[in-house]
Amino acid sequence: MNLYKKRHKLLELLSKHRNNVELNKAKYNALGVSFEEIYKELKCNDDELHVITSELYTSDEIGYHDAYNIIGLFAKDKGLSAFSNRKYIKLWWDNLFNISKNIVQIFIPILSLIIAYVALTTKSNQIQKKSEKELQEVKELLLKQQKDIKALEYRIEKNQTEKKK
Repeated sequence: MNLYKKRHKLLELLSKHRNNVELNKAKYNALGVSFEEIYKELKCNDDELHVITSELYTSDEIGYHDAYNIIGLFAKDKGLSAFSNRKYIKLWWDNLFNISKNIVQIFIPILSLIIAYVALTTKSNQIQKKSEKELQEVKELLLKQQKDIKALEYRIEKNQTEKKK
């Protein structure tokens, strides 16, 4: 699962729990969610959670919770806002769009180059076939003219020999 999606899922978990506490719907009155529950929901380990939460801590969207025998995390006001505005889902879509755009920007010139190469090769082959045909016609014409010249030479010689007689 993408990092942005996991951040959104973490904010969802923490926001829902905080809302339940504030509306007195929670089992216990602590704002925090234990690390064990977070690991289970996000299907991650300690190292992955550190990477996921680093930006959330920096943005002051979550905080460390250690009260009522619950050691974990809780959502701050900025975290609730980020979840409700779908901040990290939007960042995920932006990231996906940029990756797609980069792929297309690379793919289109390569495809254009391939099409141009095929077109030039095809055109070159057509020109080569046409020139070979024209060359063959010129050779045939040349051979015919050579035969005509020889025939004329033969007639001239024959006429000269007849005149001598």
